Amino acid sequence: MAGRAPFHGMKALPEDPYERLAALLDIERAEEARQLAEAQRALSDEEAEARGESVARLRIVESDYGLGGRALVTFARASGAELPAAALDVGEVVRLRRPPDVERDAVAEPAGVVCRRTAHRATVAFEDDPPDWADGPRLRLDRVPDEVTFQRQKAALERVRKARGDRLALLRDIVDGKWAPLEDAVAGRKRPAGGSVESLASLDDSQRAAAEHALAAPAFALIHGPPGTGKTTALVGLVRAAVARGERVLACAPSNAATDLLVEKLREAGVRVVRVGHPARVTPAVLDATLDEIARDHDDARTARKLLQEAAALRRKLERGPGRGARDRAAIREERASLRDEVRALRDDARRLSRAAIEKVIEGAEVVCATLTGVDSFALGDRRFDLVVIDEAAQALEPACWAAIARAERFVLAGDHCQLPPTVVSPEAARLGLARTLFERLHATPHGAAAARMLELQYRMHERIADFSSRTFYEGRLRAAPAVAAHLLGDLPGVEAVDPWTTEPLVLVDTAGAGHDEERAGGSTSVRNPGEADVVARIVRELTAAGLPPAAIGAISPYSLQVEAIRARLRDEVAAGLEVASADAFQGREREAIVFSLTRANRAGEIGFLADRRRTNVALTRARRALVVVGDGATLGADPFFADLLAHVELEGRYLSVFELG
Repeated sequence: MAGRAPFHGMKALPEDPYERLAALLDIERAEEARQLAEAQRALSDEEAEARGESVARLRIVESDYGLGGRALVTFARASGAELPAAALDVGEVVRLRRPPDVERDAVAEPAGVVCRRTAHRATVAFEDDPPDWADGPRLRLDRVPDEVTFQRQKAALERVRKARGDRLALLRDIVDGKWAPLEDAVAGRKRPAGGSVESLASLDDSQRAAAEHALAAPAFALIHGPPGTGKTTALVGLVRAAVARGERVLACAPSNAATDLLVEKLREAGVRVVRVGHPARVTPAVLDATLDEIARDHDDARTARKLLQEAAALRRKLERGPGRGARDRAAIREERASLRDEVRALRDDARRLSRAAIEKVIEGAEVVCATLTGVDSFALGDRRFDLVVIDEAAQALEPACWAAIARAERFVLAGDHCQLPPTVVSPEAARLGLARTLFERLHATPHGAAAARMLELQYRMHERIADFSSRTFYEGRLRAAPAVAAHLLGDLPGVEAVDPWTTEPLVLVDTAGAGHDEERAGGSTSVRNPGEADVVARIVRELTAAGLPPAAIGAISPYSLQVEAIRARLRDEVAAGLEVASADAFQGREREAIVFSLTRANRAGEIGFLADRRRTNVALTRARRALVVVGDGATLGADPFFADLLAHVELEGRYLSVFELG
């Protein structure tokens, strides 16, 4: 049937685009769970703990309650031994597993979030008290997929699909191109007034043009921010201007790290911000901006804490059990049931008071910040916002974006679809469209392109480093700011001018003919190139010998096995701050010098993973003053994209055969 595609032997995908996305989410969730279960099954208890997948032989040593009545349950080894170093990281979702002797049809195994961690203890926040079977000494915590995130995204898609006659329905139809021209869709609505000139005064010309366009947009706008162009700076100016004209703003991003960066930048700009989300997943720098921390000082919250303390005392009484003289089991059961009822009543009252405190904090904020799935927090209720801003939108799944847009009168997406898309675990879900973001979908349409503005002045790279990406991905419009256009490593204090590493911004080291062939390890789909890893290690050491601190250098490969190979050769430098990571891990970050190992070297000219040009674009745009590309020109030159890259470096930079390194 036209427009349908089978998957996993199940029925064809729905034709409705939002039902289709929901089905793709199901595929993704199933694949993530399958991979995790397969990994956990294949590991012994010791291996699972070493990998951070599971921790066994636990017992509950303490129980308390947090804001909103969350149960804070602290676990430790029954033996008192240390917890495995790789397990139970703060922010992870874990599930409490019942002991082997507990019936499988007993109370469900609850999931929670790790919120505190020491060498011997880990505290997990659950929505409710743990079941009675958790009183024993043989508990286990397993890392699990974040089911809440999947469910919230599916719920958002269902709201969008069913919307009729309201603002969400109108925004959906505008996004889907069902209104043409766009202005017809918002006829009769009051057009937003201009923003504060003061709020935009510090922006450069293209940033200001993008912000002004977004402020005036009747429904939505896109801000295309290539690497180093100050996308977040433009967003902060946009948000400040919206706040200055009295608008309520919701600012979001797909990850906690990106959301926390927004919080930091908005606070630096003098905006009153509240960060909604689980405190365990918030960076320490913005912890005092979280809803939990701010609400803690309200009278209602203080009263709620007293009630929760009473509930905790009763809970501890329950945990201790009846005294030795107790014999009447029926009376014991009745007393325990009464205590549980009292605990629940105290917690219900505490939750009501906590919500009152939360409501006051939210009302007092100029901007609310949350992750895209965090916007469904109970704290926001049915609240709507004049403007919803989504940063890093080109790395966000479309369903997650709709969770935020559902609260919007207008929305702005900011990102760069020429860099890496969101991670999708299931290749099938990615192929069928889950990896295509709302930003990318809109940018490809005439009405979306008309709503887009690109930032054109970059503040990171030497102009010769940026030129290839500018020409290949950004229509030649990306220009270097005067302050960075000609800066070199040799200009840094303490760095000697060592030719070519510190006097050239762009160097190609061609390993062709050196016999540095790629290899695979034991069934892995990844690739490594030991000879090329040796070359990378030598270049890094020459940079540090010239006076460049290891922390100013990054070594990148698209392949995890090559990352491991390079890291193994540079252990001392890594300990001193050198970062060796994949291109994916480096997205959004920068270093003064980058050494980029392309890794592939084979007689067939196969480049595999490198065929995703966006991954290469990320790697090429991380360097500020020096980019050294290491690769086999004979292998890579067979691909038009890489042939163009190699020719560009030869023309605009310094070409070196590996044999010239001596």
